[in-house]
Amino acid sequence: MNAINFTSDGIYLQFTASGGSQPEVFIVYRVLTYKSGGLIFSHATGMSGSYGFGTYQQGQADRIGMAASSGGSFAGADAPYDSWHVANVYFGSSDGFLSIDDGASVTTFATSGQYTADALTNVQIGGAVFGGHDVPNLIGEVLIFDEKLSDDNRAFVTTALMSKWDLLDTRERRWRWARSGKFVSSDAASYDYFGRAVAVSGDTVVVGIPRSGSAYVFVRADGDWTQQAKLTASDAASDDSFGQAVAISGDTIVVGAPRDDDNSQNESGSAYIFVRSAGDWNQQAKLTASDAARSDYFGQAVAISGDTVVVGAPYDDDNNQYDSGSAYIFVRSADDWNQQAKLTASDAAWEDNFGQAVAISGDTVVVGAPRDDDNNQYDRGSASVFKRSGNMQWVRTNTLTASSDAAANDNFGTCVAVSGENMVVGAPNADHDDGSDSGVAYAFSLVA
Repeated sequence: MNAINFTSDGIYLQFTASGGSQPEVFIVYRVLTYKSGGLIFSHATGMSGSYGFGTYQQGQADRIGMAASSGGSFAGADAPYDSWHVANVYFGSSDGFLSIDDGASVTTFATSGQYTADALTNVQIGGAVFGGHDVPNLIGEVLIFDEKLSDDNRAFVTTALMSKWDLLDTRERRWRWARSGKFVSSDAASYDYFGRAVAVSGDTVVVGIPRSGSAYVFVRADGDWTQQAKLTASDAASDDSFGQAVAISGDTIVVGAPRDDDNSQNESGSAYIFVRSAGDWNQQAKLTASDAARSDYFGQAVAISGDTVVVGAPYDDDNNQYDSGSAYIFVRSADDWNQQAKLTASDAAWEDNFGQAVAISGDTVVVGAPRDDDNNQYDRGSASVFKRSGNMQWVRTNTLTASSDAAANDNFGTCVAVSGENMVVGAPNADHDDGSDSGVAYAFSLVA
């Protein structure tokens, strides 16, 4: 293939093939409305001597097929417009074909001499650029292979596509990732920077605003999002940065306030627990480190899973190592929260910022240290994995680092996430093929 891109107006996907190329293309599509001259894809570069696929010249709704620009229809098949279909086109010079599969039956047309490699100067998928030949349609997915597939591989791809798209309700196929809500605070003001921190659990969203020292809770009912509560600290003070980090699990929210001067310790930090009962949110606890000290920024990062909370303190001078950082584990028993552990890096050093990012899933915690000089490379970064044992002890099981392409100033560990045995670690300043500081995210899985 020479190129696969979008047309200049961004509406149609198009591709061109080099001389002799005979690609095979799969298109998941749905026609919305019949139009006598409608095309959902065509290889044409002009108004004459070309062929297209769509409702053109089919004469009635719920039909689709192939037609020539001269006006003749030479192939057609039933294709109900309320369903998704897979069109499979092979641009073979001597054995080309087009198949339509709606999950119940397959209709195949020989297309030699119509869709051929010689005609592949500009194939448009999603519509036709010619006036009067547009037709309302949806393109769900396009797969392009450089050459003809074997019968077994073709059947596998077709079945996989139909299974994937036929498992979903028609409305969900089109809109499953559509925006379903826009959140704003009930008392929005200039320079609030609403949305600095966000978290979601089921039909509940929490949004932090550290500048104003608050967090807002929104709930969804019957597809609509409404504000349920505004959360503030019981001992709120100016510049606490309450809302810098937020996390939620079911009916429990944790909000970080890393600049809270708790116990007269300037910017030692804290985190607050809120619980929901009958739609009302109330503060249940205030969490602080057992060894809190000035400028620890405890609460810079928070995470929660069930009755366990992890809080990062990336500027904690643990073991007299300036800004080496730490993370704290708290567990709930009844309505009481108690510190269960303090986590630190095995090779903690100055300005590692261990605890800048934290994540938890069940009994697994991941903590990022984006300024760790791993392998003697400045700010290369790392992340540590901890597991909780049966006796409630937390044990470091792994230290994660980037692959062999890692370098100084990558800041691996700036953000982390975990679900079960799968982990993702961000390195936003890594230099990739796309350029300086283009960034990379690394995925890790536990291997038994």
